[in-house]
This record gives sequence, C-alpha cells and structure tokens, in this order.
Amino acid sequence: MENTNDVASPLGGTRKTIEDLFAQRDKLKDDLKLRDKIFSLALHDIRSAMNGIFGFLDILAHDFSSLSDEEKGEYFSKMLVSSERVIGVMNEFSEWGELLSSSGTKKEQILTDDFIRDVIVSVNQYAQEKDISLVPKTERDLFLFADKFMLTAIVRNILMNAVKFTSRNGIIEVVSIRDKDSLLIQVADSGIGISEENLETIFSLRSGKSTEGTAGEKGTGLGLVLVKELVERMRGRISIQSAVGKGTTFTLSLPRLE
Repeated sequence: MENTNDVASPLGGTRKTIEDLFAQRDKLKDDLKLRDKIFSLALHDIRSAMNGIFGFLDILAHDFSSLSDEEKGEYFSKMLVSSERVIGVMNEFSEWGELLSSSGTKKEQILTDDFIRDVIVSVNQYAQEKDISLVPKTERDLFLFADKFMLTAIVRNILMNAVKFTSRNGIIEVVSIRDKDSLLIQVADSGIGISEENLETIFSLRSGKSTEGTAGEKGTGLGLVLVKELVERMRGRISIQSAVGKGTTFTLSLPRLE
C-alpha cells in the first residue's frame, strides 16, 4: 500500500516535509512572540522602577535642605527598593534568556529526593519571611534522567509562585512519586487559589499582567508561561488544579529514562 505521507506536492518535496516546515514556521513565530513579550515586560518593569528612582532623586536634589532626616531616610529606602527591583528583573530575565536560547538539553542522572530538598533550601528564605512551611514528601531512591538546570528553574519557579500566593503560616508540600515510566513532581499549597477564569489563561501570553501576592509581592506575570515552554522542551507535561480559597496544586510529569 502506498504511503500517503510521502506523496509529492506540487510545491516540491513530500507532504510530510512540507507539514514539518509549516510546523517549524509556526514554532518560530511562537518563539519570537514569546521573546518579544519577555523584552517588553523587562523594559516596562525596569522603566517603572527607574522612573521612581529619578522622582525621588529630583525631590532630594531640589529640597534636600528642607527635608527632615526621617523624610530623607524614607526616600533613600524607597530608592533602595526600586534599585533592588531593577536588579531582580535583570537577573530573572537573564536566567530565562539563557534557558530559552539553549539549543538542547544536557541530561544527567538526578536523585529526586536530594534535588527537591536542594530546591526547597534555595526558596526557604522567602518562605520564612511569611512563616510558610515547605514540606518535602519524596519517594526514596527515585531517579530521573533530565537537564538539572532546566528542572531546577521549573520547580523553583513553581515553588516561588506557591509562596507568593500562600498566606502567612501556610503549608506547601513538594511531592515526588513514580508513575509507570514517568516521574510526577507536585507542588501543593494552602494558598488563596485561582479562579476558573484565570486558570484558562495561566500558561498563556494572554494572561496579560501579574497578580500581587498575599504580601503584596510583585512579578512579571510571565514565569508560568516560560515554565510551560521549558517543560515541553523536556518532553514533559504540566497541569494545575485549583479553587478559590482552597489552594493550588501544580503537577509536573516527566519521562524518567529518556
């Protein structure tokens, strides 16, 4: 029987080749759209922070002698916060840019129990500021063959997101379990949850802007979009279950042995 996938097209080449070219074209368009969004958000955040700094400097330059020491200290503190925001945005987008520009993955054997505990340690300082408990619940002697740099960025971002939307004294559990030929990593929080409307666009560029955290934390609104991109590059899947007031669970499914 003739293989219809290899039927020649009037444009030249086989049908499958042309379909692959169209798929590559669409993927390139999506990548360019994502990168444009990244640069746009980075510039917006940096511009907003710098405008604040310049505003405070203008006040200090023109009214320094008439300001009280308390007022001067307040302006300097606000400039420090804005400066830290600029550095944070630059570091965040530098990391994402490095990950997204990578031409491939560098896989290695990862012991998930140690890996999850290391990621928790890297986030624990932020959790402690809100008295949030980070609880690992990992299956022993469970290995994964994956790009550790990418996986760290994925899980850390999800965990930071959970801290952001969990109220003081909350609990976040990080679970790893075996599921046939896949590894499941779940981040389950006791936070404020997500509405059905926002769930529909949470992994999409259409989500628009970031939502403030329970302690007023800011963000770019792009983290989960990039997380999904990295998960797909690792041939995995990511899903989310949530309800307003009942917390959120992110589930990451990755092939264990590919």
